[in-house]
Amino acid sequence: SNKIRNGASAFVNNDDGNVKHSSRGGVPFGMVTEFSGPPSSGKTQLALSIATHAAFENKWQVHYISGGNSRKALSRRIFSMCLDLAQATAMQRWGLESSDEITNQIQEEAKSAALKALDRVTFASVPDAYSLLATLARIDYDE
Repeated sequence: SNKIRNGASAFVNNDDGNVKHSSRGGVPFGMVTEFSGPPSSGKTQLALSIATHAAFENKWQVHYISGGNSRKALSRRIFSMCLDLAQATAMQRWGLESSDEITNQIQEEAKSAALKALDRVTFASVPDAYSLLATLARIDYDE
């Protein structure tokens, strides 16, 4: 478990550096992080990006709690993002210049890596504050 205990800290940083810069160091793992803002301001995309990097690159267990998005839709989006990362990693490892050079074997390897990362993400949709508290208590109990 990557749960923070005794004030330890670690951070997830987004590739483009915006998360690190805007939150002065990243997003702490093992903590609840809420993103708020106006509609269509990128909250979901930011959260999905952080969850994807945590699950794929760091191999951390991620609990993604949403106030209204479909778990199935979120799962598809994270899988797609993990697949993109897996393909980029494979291309780099094999020294490929273009995605046109990806073979079926590399594609299957990337798909397997993306599925493994997706297995590290659990999704919950909570309609209200009481459901959120119950979900957080369940997560705390399970860990």
